[in-house]
Amino acid sequence: MRKILTVILLIVALLAAGDATAKRKTTKKKSNTTQKTSKKKKRTVSKEPVIITEHYDGIDVSSHQKDIDWAKVCEDKKIRFVYIKATEGATYVSPHYERNLREAKKVGIKVGSYHFMRTTTTMQEQFENFKRVVKPEEQDLLPLIDFENRGNWTPQQMVDSLTFLAGLFRDYYHCEPMIYTSSNFYNKYLSPHFDDYPLFIARYHAEAPRLTGDVPYTLWQFTESAKLDGVVTAVDMSRFANGKDLNDILINAVPQFSQAHTGSGLETPSSDVDLTIVPSSEEVALTKEQQRQLEKERRAAEKQRRNEERRLKKEREQRQKDSIRAEKKRQKAERDSINALRKQEQMRIKSQKANQSKTSNTSSVATDNSTDNSQSTERGATYSRQYSTRRGKD
Repeated sequence: MRKILTVILLIVALLAAGDATAKRKTTKKKSNTTQKTSKKKKRTVSKEPVIITEHYDGIDVSSHQKDIDWAKVCEDKKIRFVYIKATEGATYVSPHYERNLREAKKVGIKVGSYHFMRTTTTMQEQFENFKRVVKPEEQDLLPLIDFENRGNWTPQQMVDSLTFLAGLFRDYYHCEPMIYTSSNFYNKYLSPHFDDYPLFIARYHAEAPRLTGDVPYTLWQFTESAKLDGVVTAVDMSRFANGKDLNDILINAVPQFSQAHTGSGLETPSSDVDLTIVPSSEEVALTKEQQRQLEKERRAAEKQRRNEERRLKKEREQRQKDSIRAEKKRQKAERDSINALRKQEQMRIKSQKANQSKTSNTSSVATDNSTDNSQSTERGATYSRQYSTRRGKD
């Protein structure tokens, strides 16, 4: 009876402990859920659009902003330009690009297009994607390359690839493309290789960006959460650096107009463009010479990049071959070791069997001798009993 009571008490104690554990787990889950909810709430609050009242000059948009009311956007006279995302990687095309381009131009805002550069496809494929979508005659501003993710590239691969892509842009659009990235990314990976390019730097801080060597930049994206009439979501907002203005990012910074073009249906340029500056033949020749020099440098850089790629490929192949050879040697050594152990084991078993057989034979001989001796003794005793009387008589 005592044993039964003891078992019942143990079962009750175990059930009580299980309920307590379940309650603790439920409490932990609730607390974790509460923490996650609070974190989500904090993130949501941090992304709330901020109304910007200070100096700004333009915005950049992508599919995240969805349908934009450009008629309302243009009511803000501070908005002088917009960069619109056109493509990303080798295949992606923004579904809102054509509408944004058309509607922004219709209300008189200067437009430019940008490509988000990826490290997972070739630069030629990415350029072809951008080229198919972005027509030179539809652009007011310099084409823009957005590079802010290094992927698995080495710093040298980053520099070589961006240089090659910028060269493709230059050849097709006949201007130096602008490069967009963050100040930290530029200082860590791109400086000083692109110091001569027009730079669009992102830094979400009250203090202006500062690049290594005090390199000048053209545009500063100072927030990604601005509130603007006509845009339902937060929007990136930018301002020109000191000493820079809209002329520094126009795709034709010094357009050539003559008296014969007046009234010919061409759009009249804005008043801040100096039409009296006409380049001389020497300046044109110098520009062509510069272009040839840039092309030469680009080809040299591309050749160097290809040589580096070939060298790295050979090194990878050699490492693979060495690894395969080392693995084969290891497997052979392992097989040899196993075979040696097997031979030792076989020899041990043979020796053991031989010893057992020898021991067995020895014991058998001893048994046979013992049997023979006993039989001889028995026969002698029998003989003695049979012939004892006769011997006695003799």
